[in-house]
Amino acid sequence: MGLLNSLQTSISGIQASSQRMGSVSDNITNAGTAGFKGSNAEFEEALSTSIDEHSNPVSAHAGTKHSQTKMNMGQGDISRSTASTDMAINGEGFFRLETKFGTAYTRDGSFQFNKEGELVNGDGHKVQGYRVGEDGKVTTQQGPIKLERTEKPGTGTSKVDLVLNLDARENTKVFDPLNPRETSNFSKEVKIFDAQGKEKYITVYFSKIDNNQWQYNAMVDGEDYPGGVKGTKYPGGSGVLTFNNGKLQSENKISGNFNFKDTGAQEIDIDFGESITEGGDGGYATTTFGTKSSVSKFRSNGNKEATLKSIGFGPDGMLQAYFDNGEVDDVSQLMLGKFQNNQGLKKIGGNLFVETNSSGQASLGNPGTEGRGNILSQSVEMSNVDISNEYVNLMKSQATFAANSKTLSVSDQLLQKVINMKN
Repeated sequence: MGLLNSLQTSISGIQASSQRMGSVSDNITNAGTAGFKGSNAEFEEALSTSIDEHSNPVSAHAGTKHSQTKMNMGQGDISRSTASTDMAINGEGFFRLETKFGTAYTRDGSFQFNKEGELVNGDGHKVQGYRVGEDGKVTTQQGPIKLERTEKPGTGTSKVDLVLNLDARENTKVFDPLNPRETSNFSKEVKIFDAQGKEKYITVYFSKIDNNQWQYNAMVDGEDYPGGVKGTKYPGGSGVLTFNNGKLQSENKISGNFNFKDTGAQEIDIDFGESITEGGDGGYATTTFGTKSSVSKFRSNGNKEATLKSIGFGPDGMLQAYFDNGEVDDVSQLMLGKFQNNQGLKKIGGNLFVETNSSGQASLGNPGTEGRGNILSQSVEMSNVDISNEYVNLMKSQATFAANSKTLSVSDQLLQKVINMKN
């Protein structure tokens, strides 16, 4: 190798050291950037010529050249967050975002909702997922994760499940709707909702009419009845319960029609359990045994008007909305993109990657399926840069730069001596 070649070789070493310094400094700068993936500049030797001379090959060295900048796509540490919209992927996969310049992917799960109720990252790019249909099931329809409802209208009660024991030792009574308390053996006040979702109360009175038969009458207080007088009860649902050896044989509903002021007529089915006639054994239904009358089960459908209380994401990426009436709605499910070659992805800034021919197309699916990671809510994946390693690489680059600079300086001095030999 001639002196002139040594100059060029030293310069290539200086350039390589500078390029590695750039990679190291970028890693250190982004050590606190959520979802950042570090990179390392890699080099290979360069030859100007390579020929065969007799039995031994001869090569003319030309220093080094940059071969590739290899990304470290390993998992970063997971940091806890207080924001319910922050998420981290524990495992493989990338969040899919829709941007103004097309589809992109990220590991940075620092998200929030915009004014349209769409889940976005810090730059306003929309997080993509699968919509949930009206039946509450996840569809294959893709689109932005969007919280469309912050309020829910009330729904009226259409069914009341009431399972109890009626004391078989009671005496028979003839029910009088004008004097329900005194002409019944037992009563239960039940909370229901009218057609507007407003809370109402009905009272179910039970009167023993025979050893194996009880009559029930559900009545509305005059305060909630059209033209009614507060404190006076008005008729609603009614029927007869027939028993066999203390177990519910059959239910004979006479009426299920209730009338409420402001909302009008409302059909409410009062179910006392699965009777023997309905195919049950009477064991999980209303009974009449010689023990004190008591209620063992009560449940009614319908809900009051509700306001969104909070939201949350599950391990499967399902966005759930929690309302102040106790209802929980599935809204949308996150999608994750998985690639054959993560290192083939291209960085475009803003913690974003785009797919390339080298990475292959994204395989889309739900978190926790087909090798995709699970979602950790209220968490953020931090940079995977190891500062201690970067400091070591920084010192190596500095030493390499200094050594190549020294080589360049010595080569220059020798060339000066050669030039001065003529004088």
